[in-house]
Amino acid sequence: MYPPETFARFLGNVMPGDLIFSCMAGVSRFFVNSSHRPAVIEWAGEAEPGKHPSWVSMARKLRDPATGQLIPRLVAMFRAGEPKRIAAFGFSAGSNSGLRELLRHPKDRAMVSFVGSIDGLHPTTNWNATALADFDLQVLPFAEYALRAARGEATMVITGNNLAAPTATTYQTPQTMRLINQWVVEKLGGTDAVKDYPTNMALIREFLSKGGPVPNGVGGIGRAYWFEYPGTQKRDHIEQANIVTPNVVRTFLADAWKSEDGPSA
Repeated sequence: MYPPETFARFLGNVMPGDLIFSCMAGVSRFFVNSSHRPAVIEWAGEAEPGKHPSWVSMARKLRDPATGQLIPRLVAMFRAGEPKRIAAFGFSAGSNSGLRELLRHPKDRAMVSFVGSIDGLHPTTNWNATALADFDLQVLPFAEYALRAARGEATMVITGNNLAAPTATTYQTPQTMRLINQWVVEKLGGTDAVKDYPTNMALIREFLSKGGPVPNGVGGIGRAYWFEYPGTQKRDHIEQANIVTPNVVRTFLADAWKSEDGPSA
């Protein structure tokens, strides 16, 4: 696991942005670093004995009862005013639970300009991939955001190893990635229509050039990117936090936000 203080310092050194939510699974409930740009809010889930952390009950308590939104309430807890830009990262359970809750409400999704889902997009309970209700509950928030990214309205990066899922589900992260990709393709109008949403191959090559574990599958539609890795061990999972996450930040987020800010940033 990437120590949150180190992660915050890293982000502060390479990025000029406004606010980052980080759900990295396994640190204290909230870690806030507002001394750097960007500010970082580390939102950790609630752990139960023998289980992975979960963000569901915390999100339920924090949501605005009138609107159902979560992000404005979280922002208001730690800062004044609405951020100019928001990015959200999730690692492991922090992805399939924490990010999912941050992205569940359409207005919350619209507030986030970047999402990094790092090695944890497997469904969290037994589910039927063909059942619409199961898809809507567990995968739709990610799929809707991926569609925004495919259309160029945001940026999303999903990575995943071939680790055995820690629940009864037979779906692992790469399989869920493919399911989301299929859903996005259908929403865009099919395989032929996807040609109108080219991905930035130069950016993908830049990401791969930074070293670290080598993916065995790469894909993208517009600004939605997928990287599938062959790892099956715990060390492969940890590499995603310690190596892949900083590479994702540098390649897909830091330079983009610096470019938006201009040469004086």
